[in-house]
Amino acid sequence: MFWLKILKSIMTTLHSKISPNQIAGGCMLGMMIGILPAKNLLTAGMVLVILLLNVNIGSAALMATLFSVIGYFADPLADRIGYFLLVTSTGLTPVWAHLYNLPLIAFTRFNNTVVLGSFCIALILCVPVFLGMRWFIVYYRANLASKVEQWKIMKVFKLSSSLNLYDKYNQ
Repeated sequence: MFWLKILKSIMTTLHSKISPNQIAGGCMLGMMIGILPAKNLLTAGMVLVILLLNVNIGSAALMATLFSVIGYFADPLADRIGYFLLVTSTGLTPVWAHLYNLPLIAFTRFNNTVVLGSFCIALILCVPVFLGMRWFIVYYRANLASKVEQWKIMKVFKLSSSLNLYDKYNQ
């Protein structure tokens, strides 16, 4: 039943009047949260950005969940990128020292190779994820939405929504 609720939520979002930019923005920010290791100031900052901006929170939560699994497998690559930036690139050492001495920046744990590498990967993926999701939503709504509406599962979703609404007002 849990998977059906998620599928219903995705289909409801795709068929809603929510702007493709809002959904794609939520997906992009959710991707960043998912790729970043948890329990640091960067993740908390991204959650705050999601709450402050006019993006779809459901798509952000879904993408955060999806990319947390992907981020786990990307950790070795993130470690190599972070190690290169923190240790091998000696020209950046003064930058890292200055950032570490700033009041809140140290709590981002950027001095951890995996955190810095994951943040770099997330920044690189921001534009492709946003543009790709926006393109998919526009394409889906223009070409596939009417066909998907005819699927039996969609009719069941609509019926269950009507029954839930009926139960809510008759109690």
